[in-house]
Amino acid sequence: MKTTYIPHVVIGIAIAAIVVGLYTIGIPSKARLYRIDNERLEDLASIRNVINDYWHEHKELPHSLTALDRPPFDDYFYPEFPVDPETGDSYEYKLGEEKAYELCASFALGSEGNEKAGSFSYGYGFDRRSDMIWDHPAGYHCFSLRVDEGPRPEKGVFIEEEVEMPVE
Repeated sequence: MKTTYIPHVVIGIAIAAIVVGLYTIGIPSKARLYRIDNERLEDLASIRNVINDYWHEHKELPHSLTALDRPPFDDYFYPEFPVDPETGDSYEYKLGEEKAYELCASFALGSEGNEKAGSFSYGYGFDRRSDMIWDHPAGYHCFSLRVDEGPRPEKGVFIEEEVEMPVE
């Protein structure tokens, strides 16, 4: 009689281990969506850097993203200008007033709960004071950005600096 409950205990432990594992690492489909959203954020940060470079070269914002996809700026991207990793569509760029613009994309999930959202660095042109500029809801979202007028390092030079974050 004692041996009949052992298979039930083993099955229960196995199910508990699977549940804990999925809770710990996340459901694979959701992890995939976060990865794709993070690729979108990396693309937008790269485009932001190229827009900053364009402004420093021409003292004006590009009229469209296609202006960035030809010489002298096509060497900033390899091998092609970034597009949405899932749909292949171009990202949206909206020209604002003076040095303001928006970069837009559609996100599968919101950045809340995605501990890696915006936690990347691109040397110069990236607002290292706060990753909050890359917070976004699920769905279509536009990031309001401005040209970084600070000094530009030589092309290919990576700047890493420590910035104190205010404690809230």
